[in-house]
Amino acid sequence: MASLATFSTGLVAANILSRSELGVYGVFFAAFMLGQMISNQLIYAPAEIAAVREPVHVRVGVLRDSLLLGIGPATVGVLAILIALFIAARVGDTDLVFALTLTAALTTFFWPTQDHVRRMLHISGRSWRAVGVSSIHLTVTLLSLGVMHIADVPVAWVPFGSLAIANIISLAAGIMLSGTLWRDPAAPVTRLEFMSLVRAGRWFLIGAGMPTAMIFVAVAVMTALAGAEAVGHAEAARIIAQPVGVLGTGLAAVLSPRAMEAAAARDSASASHPRRLFVGLNVGAGLVYMVIAGLPWALNPMRLLVPAAYDVEWLALASIAATLISILLAIVVSELAAARGELTIARISTAATPFSLAAAATAGFSGAFALPLSRAVGSVVRIAAMARALRRYYAHPTTIEATHRT
Repeated sequence: MASLATFSTGLVAANILSRSELGVYGVFFAAFMLGQMISNQLIYAPAEIAAVREPVHVRVGVLRDSLLLGIGPATVGVLAILIALFIAARVGDTDLVFALTLTAALTTFFWPTQDHVRRMLHISGRSWRAVGVSSIHLTVTLLSLGVMHIADVPVAWVPFGSLAIANIISLAAGIMLSGTLWRDPAAPVTRLEFMSLVRAGRWFLIGAGMPTAMIFVAVAVMTALAGAEAVGHAEAARIIAQPVGVLGTGLAAVLSPRAMEAAAARDSASASHPRRLFVGLNVGAGLVYMVIAGLPWALNPMRLLVPAAYDVEWLALASIAATLISILLAIVVSELAAARGELTIARISTAATPFSLAAAATAGFSGAFALPLSRAVGSVVRIAAMARALRRYYAHPTTIEATHRT
C-alpha cells in the first residue's frame, strides 16, 4: 500500500503534466530516490540489522536511538534535490521547477524515516501495525490528490506535495503505533551509536546508493543528449512498471527479515525458502504483468491510464523488465547485509558502475531506452556477483566476515 501511494502520484503526474514537464518531474524523482538513500542506508539499514540480532520483544526500542541519529543524514539527503534544481532549471519553467524543488525536498527528508519506522514494525513482529501505517499513507496520499484537484492547486505542486503530506502524517502515526513516545519500550541489549552505524552504513550507502546514483546520472545524461521529452517518455514507462516494484517492495518487507535472521545464523536452508518464495512470486507476477501492460493492446488498462508510456514502441516492456530485474536484488542485498557483507555489497556495486554508465551513455542514439537499459545491466551484474558471494558465505562462513573486518 505504501508503494501504491507513490504509484498513484506517478499516475497523476503522467496525466496532468506535459511530456517535457514529466521529464523535469523525472529528474526530481531520480534525485529524490538518491537523496533518501543517505539516511536510509547510512543510519537506518545498519540500525535494522542491529535490531534483527536482538530478541523480538525489544527490537522496536531501537527507534529511540535511530530516529534521532537519522535527522542529520536526512537533511544532507535534501542536497540531491538542489542538484536536480540546477539540471532542471535549464529545461523547465521557473514555477514548475520551484514547486518541484520545495515539495521534493520535503518528501526526501521525511520519506526514509517513515519507511524505517514501518520496516521496524515488521522486524519487531508487528506487521499489522505496519499495515496500519501503510493504510494511513495511502489514504492520505489519495485524499491529498483529490483535495488538491478540487482546490485547483497548480499541477506542479500536486505529485510530490501529496507524498510529502502523506509521509509526515504516516510517520507520526508510525511513531505512535511503535510506542516509542507514549511508553518506554523494553530497551535493546546494545544502544546505537552514530559512528558505529556510520562505519557499517557507509558501505551500505555505497552499495545501494551507487546504482541509484547511476540512475540519476542516466537521467541527467538523457536530459542533455536526448532532451526533456525523452526523459518524460522514460518516466512514463517507469511509472507503468511500478506495480512490479509495488509487489516486490511489499514482499521484501515481510520476507527479507526472515532471510536476514537465517543469514545472521548462517543457516543456508532456512534462508533459501524466503529467497525462493520472493523470486518465484516476483518473476511469476512480473511475467504476467508484461503480457498485460507491456504492449498497447486492447485489454491493456495502462494504455489508457498512462498513454505517454506507449509513445515509444517497446519502451514500456523494456521498463517493466528492468524493474523486475532490479527488484530481485532486494532480498539478496538484505541477506548479504545480515551476513556482515556490507563491504562486499559496496565493492560489487562499485564494480557494476561502469556497466551502468556505459548503458546510460547510449542515450544519444537509444533515447528513452537508455534508462531501463542502464538499470537492467547494472542489476544483472550485481545479482550475479552477490549470489556468488552468498554461496561462498554459506560454504565458508568466515569468508565475508573476514573481508568485513579487513
